[in-house]
Amino acid sequence: MVIDEASVPSDSDRRGRTFFQRARRAAQKIVDRAWHKTKGTRVYLGEWHTHPEPVPHPSTQDVSDWLSIVRTARFEQDFLLFIIVGTKTIRTWIVERDTSDARELKPKDLRKPSAAEAKA
Repeated sequence: MVIDEASVPSDSDRRGRTFFQRARRAAQKIVDRAWHKTKGTRVYLGEWHTHPEPVPHPSTQDVSDWLSIVRTARFEQDFLLFIIVGTKTIRTWIVERDTSDARELKPKDLRKPSAAEAKA
């Protein structure tokens, strides 16, 4: 999986220092345009936003929004990724389609398994 594009807020989005509400229609246009331009090879993988803290932590509102997005969005894969960019670090969470929780992805989760791990 390669994340090769991230959209910026649209004029229709509502945002402030402590909140962000994406305008669904504007966001869907971005996703549809990318899908058609790449003949279906570029897909929606999730959401990202910033926090004004060195090591970002999701708020209860963040997690609630993520779970709502996974329940209501249309997407190809079995999960969505949620990225928070802090002032010093970036952290990523995954929410799988059939679960009701967010799990942080650590760097070890992102590496390829060794041959022995793959056989297990």
